[in-house]
Amino acid sequence: MRRSMLFLPGNNPNMLINGNCLGADAVIVSGDLTDWGLKSSLKYMADVWNEVFPGDRGANDEKVARLFVTGNHDLDGWFYGDMTLDMHTQGYSEDEALSKLGIEKCWEEIFGERYEKIRLINVKGYDFVCAHWNNSDDKVIAKWFEDNGSRLKKGKPFFFTRHCPIHGTELCAVVEQMYSYEQIFAHTGDMKWLELLE
Repeated sequence: MRRSMLFLPGNNPNMLINGNCLGADAVIVSGDLTDWGLKSSLKYMADVWNEVFPGDRGANDEKVARLFVTGNHDLDGWFYGDMTLDMHTQGYSEDEALSKLGIEKCWEEIFGERYEKIRLINVKGYDFVCAHWNNSDDKVIAKWFEDNGSRLKKGKPFFFTRHCPIHGTELCAVVEQMYSYEQIFAHTGDMKWLELLE
């Protein structure tokens, strides 16, 4: 896969421009698409994407897959202490919080695609399993792999992304299930969760 991905921080969507310059086939933003979890912030992210990749196409006019998943800030960011103060100081309100308005409805309205808690996307013959924050429960993910693992392309690596990494004893079932596949590339979006791996 030619330049299959470029990993970008979701809270700096202007970095998407780099994905277009490098001719990416797919761009992963694995959570924290917003700081405060507000509908206007998610709309801003979508607007930047549409400006950089109009019609989901790159500078070379080839399709670029948008592999976005939510993180904790996208659902809870509006009540994180100092961040709440900052949000109010800048004139925003928790009245437009995605968690209050309904993330599914907002996602579909803004991105024009159905919100799936865990989704399987194929990009140029490679499978990407993307899990949103509000469905990062280990048992739910293990069940998804149990039910859908046979849909993954055999003999090829696949990519798994969610905001927090696989960690702790409760995730043993998921890890065992995932490593039963030939190759997996797991990607996380928030470095602070890595301490849970110790």
